[in-house]
Amino acid sequence: MHRNRDLENLWPQLWLPDEPELSTARILTFGYNAHFSSKKEQASLTIGDFANDLLFRMKYGENGPERLGQVPLVVVAHSMGGLVFKKAFIHGHMNDEFRGIISSIKAVLFMATPHRGTDLAETLNKILTSSVFGHSPKDYVSELASRSPTIDELNDSFRHHASKLQIFSFYETLSTNVGPMSFMILEKQSSILGYPNETSQPLTANHHDVCKFESVDDPNYTSVLGALRSVVSIAKSPKANDGAPEEDMSQVTALLGVSNPPAEDFVAARAVRKPGTCQHFLRSDEFNGLVNTKLSPVLWVHGPPGSGKSTLCATAIEHLIDQDRHCAYFFFKHSDRTKRSLGNMLRSLAYQMALQVPTYRREILEIARSGLQLQGSDSLSIWKRLFSTILAEIKLEEEIYWVIDGIDESDSSKQVVEFISFVGDFKGFVRVLVFSRPLPTINQSFQKARRRTSVPEKALSHNEDDIRLLVSDEIDYLPSTDEFKAETINEIVTRSQGNFLWATLVLKRVINCHRQEQVRQVLETTPDGMAELYGRMLNVVADLDIPEDKTLAGILLSWAMYARAPLTVEELSELYPTEVRSVMDLKHAVSQICGQFVLIDAHNRVTLVHQSARDYLRKSTLRSFSLDPETVHEELLCKCLVALCDRTLRNKMNTLRIPQFLPYASTSWAFHLEGCSTESDRVLDMLVKFFNGPYPLPWIQYLSMSGHLSELVTVSRRLASFSRRRRKTETDRAPMLHRLSDLSLLDTWAVDLMKLPAKFGRHLSDDPYLIHKCIPALSPTSSAMHQKYSGSSTITLSISGLSNTEWDDCLARVSVSSGRALRLAVSPLYLVVAADRPKGSIVIWDTNLFEERKVLGIGEHIDSLAFNESGTLLACCGLSKTHMWKVENWCLVRDAKNPHRERAIEIKFDEAGSLVMITDLRRAYKLPRDGDTTQSLAWAPLSPGLLEEVNIPEGMFLGTPSSVALNAECSQVAVAYRAFPLSIWNVDPPELVARLKLKPKQGQRPANSHTGTNKVVWHPSGTYVLGIYGQIFKWSPIDDTYDEVKGEVGVIPHEIQCSPNGRVFLTIDVEGTIKIYDVAQMTVIYKLTSEDAVNRICFSPDNLRFYDLRGSYCNIWEPNCLVRIADSVSERFSDSDSISESLCFAVIPTECIYDIEQNEGPASIRPLTLPRAVLQAALHPLGILRDGRMVILDKNLWVCTAQLNDVQDTIIRHFFVPHDWVTAAGMKLSHLLPDGTILCPSKGEVAIIQNDMTSEW
Repeated sequence: MHRNRDLENLWPQLWLPDEPELSTARILTFGYNAHFSSKKEQASLTIGDFANDLLFRMKYGENGPERLGQVPLVVVAHSMGGLVFKKAFIHGHMNDEFRGIISSIKAVLFMATPHRGTDLAETLNKILTSSVFGHSPKDYVSELASRSPTIDELNDSFRHHASKLQIFSFYETLSTNVGPMSFMILEKQSSILGYPNETSQPLTANHHDVCKFESVDDPNYTSVLGALRSVVSIAKSPKANDGAPEEDMSQVTALLGVSNPPAEDFVAARAVRKPGTCQHFLRSDEFNGLVNTKLSPVLWVHGPPGSGKSTLCATAIEHLIDQDRHCAYFFFKHSDRTKRSLGNMLRSLAYQMALQVPTYRREILEIARSGLQLQGSDSLSIWKRLFSTILAEIKLEEEIYWVIDGIDESDSSKQVVEFISFVGDFKGFVRVLVFSRPLPTINQSFQKARRRTSVPEKALSHNEDDIRLLVSDEIDYLPSTDEFKAETINEIVTRSQGNFLWATLVLKRVINCHRQEQVRQVLETTPDGMAELYGRMLNVVADLDIPEDKTLAGILLSWAMYARAPLTVEELSELYPTEVRSVMDLKHAVSQICGQFVLIDAHNRVTLVHQSARDYLRKSTLRSFSLDPETVHEELLCKCLVALCDRTLRNKMNTLRIPQFLPYASTSWAFHLEGCSTESDRVLDMLVKFFNGPYPLPWIQYLSMSGHLSELVTVSRRLASFSRRRRKTETDRAPMLHRLSDLSLLDTWAVDLMKLPAKFGRHLSDDPYLIHKCIPALSPTSSAMHQKYSGSSTITLSISGLSNTEWDDCLARVSVSSGRALRLAVSPLYLVVAADRPKGSIVIWDTNLFEERKVLGIGEHIDSLAFNESGTLLACCGLSKTHMWKVENWCLVRDAKNPHRERAIEIKFDEAGSLVMITDLRRAYKLPRDGDTTQSLAWAPLSPGLLEEVNIPEGMFLGTPSSVALNAECSQVAVAYRAFPLSIWNVDPPELVARLKLKPKQGQRPANSHTGTNKVVWHPSGTYVLGIYGQIFKWSPIDDTYDEVKGEVGVIPHEIQCSPNGRVFLTIDVEGTIKIYDVAQMTVIYKLTSEDAVNRICFSPDNLRFYDLRGSYCNIWEPNCLVRIADSVSERFSDSDSISESLCFAVIPTECIYDIEQNEGPASIRPLTLPRAVLQAALHPLGILRDGRMVILDKNLWVCTAQLNDVQDTIIRHFFVPHDWVTAAGMKLSHLLPDGTILCPSKGEVAIIQNDMTSEW
């Protein structure tokens, strides 16, 4: 690591200790120092040998009292050293001896590491011989070859552990001289991993010098130092990871889908700050009021575009971290759709809080273990579950700071501000620092927020000193006199008017000048103000006269403006090899060709110079090319589909030669489809080509491999939307030009893509190659998937005997045996149904396979069931007692006598975890959360005045409420009567809030305006209620707005339930009809009819399913409209008139089978103990094959085989059976024929499944 073998350039030893952030770090080396690695002269033959040596030296190689593993570790690894580290990291996690040390590694900097091997392995061997490990590595050079088994195995294993690390990958950009030849040892594709938590960065160096630097001013050293500063500034603070166990954070990651703080954005924003800048902000009264005096929980900092807000934000984050404060941050980016999402911001903040705050982490872990899934949840649900419910009750050890940049670039700045306004109500001390432009909508939102909490604001001004430091630092390198430099600096600072962006754009032109006259000309021709400057920049693009430059400008501006996420230069080079690769210095050329509108950032991504540039360009026109949204989206869509219409794509994926553009094309083509004109025949032609060919299967395989299978739901919605809009345009065309058959193809695929994740998602995630082997054969015969691909040579499964022609909305049906199902409750993990026989019985199924887990009993009639918000507690209210169980082990934790001779109408957990009850006598009670386990507690009555009506109009009477509903916080109660108006009450203090008074309809007398209500429920927002009084209505007690469902005829519904996300509601009537309505439009979007009466209905917590009780059965439904609405609110009306049989499981495991052998005498019977693996995996045994293998159905419905005498104790999977094919009774009747054919009863038919069972999947 020392340039030219000069020890004065040994930067880890001589330069890093001078850095304030790194001065206290211990720095150790492996591989160069003979004392550190005594095996240096030995012939270690493999990467594994070096890895084991590294682990041993880390564990036992130190003599001092401080051992590795006691503080966070950061690893810097060059070339093959990166492979050694990866191997050691994997081995360490598998070995208890080293797990403690390995778990302390928080980040790794890979320096030109051959992650995918190299085709120049022999050349690399020559370099390694002289530079890395000091001895000939010929014995292991074969491991470095591209696609070598060692490399593939290493990558496959490392990716399972990589989420625990912050990863930086630096790659070479210059050829390496080896003798008379010059080679590029590693291309970028081999030097980067492509993981979400990876930051990649090019260095201007060859393979040999990529980790060696000329001086502290070397740009390469600056890049590496910036990465080290970033990881160390976070890792060195005890707040960064407050003892968070690795296993705990893995569960948090699984819940939130976040594995690291957004350090990439933080590093990028901090990198542009010059030393000495931003100090005025840190010393300001407003910032000190937030951090030190804590006068207000929120500070809003605003400034115009280009005023340096993101840099100030990064400075504030760094300041808080340096002061050992808990700090969570997020940068909204309009150019990246994933960074516009409010839900993603909330997940990221929750992850960072869980990482730093043990109290909060414990609460998040409890939610994670309850089985809650946040995928598809809207931001309001995420806010309630992760923040308002938790932080309103727990007290944090120390305050935590949220620093949020660019809320004006978010999808909903109004909702961001609304959420922030509630932090003053938290028991935990949360302080929020927010940066944005001073848009009128944001200003209005903060004005409204001030009704709840104090929100001071700071307008960014007086930043001329910071701009002067920026300009002076750059102008200092200008080859001119000090006097001329001073004049130039003064003019730029004065004319910038506090705008960093203006100053930066001018500086880029000035520093490229070689004469004073050129500098003066630049300044004279540059207009003041951003709008005028953008106009001049646009003229540069318009005046391009070289055709190749015009083409390249159109390409770069199109992708920079309309890409779903910024593309890298490598991705664009793959798309446009001629246009991009022919440019000698693209970074320099981009600025000239695109008039400084486009730049290539530190991560080699093509982006716009600023969000304001996008706004300007959208309003502008160019003669050379079009930047019209529909035109550009069509071009980008076609590029994506061309990349997917590659007949060699499947083979490329199987050999891990994945094209660099494939991740973007696979996940973003439907995004561009949404922006296209529906009248374009070119778009329709491309879609038909794609779906008529073999291309969808490799595409789905890649989505499964990359963890993006949920994208199919989004694609389905956008494809169906395009088809609907296109059909409307067909009416204006001549009949000969109609393309109805093509649109029918798209409609069929839209349904298939919607159903695939629900029916086969878990199996595809486990094995993406199943899309080629058995999914088409298992799909309904009318589906495009079955019709196009079930006859493919790769299909090894044959299905007959079934008439399943259509996809089915019913996922499962479970039964409470001989009794009648009365009540139900659903959590993320469990479905709970109360039955009347045996009296007081409660049957519990899991919501994955709907396998019966437990039966509870209270011995009396059950009035109500309820889970708490997180699904960790279940409450059951009987006639005389209320019981509460902890779901984790079904241990009884509460047992309280009910109020005498009162029956519960409604029970609900409040935000504090206490249980609230409303009885038939219009009284309210609370069962507190606190108390010892199984302690007998009494219901505590709430205020006696609650629900007490004093003045009852003549001719009306109260009686028992027909319906009672508590809002989400249990702070208000809606109470309905059959002969008295619907009323809303505050719980504490008890007071009447509003009463529904309908305006008389034509022909009614005013006395009829007080109408009774049969059923009422709250909308999750708590701002209005939904109800039934003969009509279905919604009513806001806040502003007395009222709306009804129009045009409803037929039977009046008797039950109504609103979805957890508040987008839809369900109704049922006595004829068994279930309808789903859109809440906003109050219109029907789904209807299901049957001959059976429905007793109860309930939504699943993830909004994707609903459950109904009929007789002794509970049906589980997952209609397309709910899946689509979870992704978007648009959906068409649909009908379904059938109910499908599905699955329920009862498992009675046995530990042995019997071998019956009969020769000439009596039969001998001897027990054979089943292998341990079979006992753990088996759901149901199917039989024994002729060769002695046992066939079982495992808990994920895979058909598996196992040798009964196998000492290896292994199970081989062959194929799976879809969930909705199997019922409990059908599974018991399933039969295995001697040739391996399986007969499986399904929905009154018998599925004949043929497979040779000789291959492992």
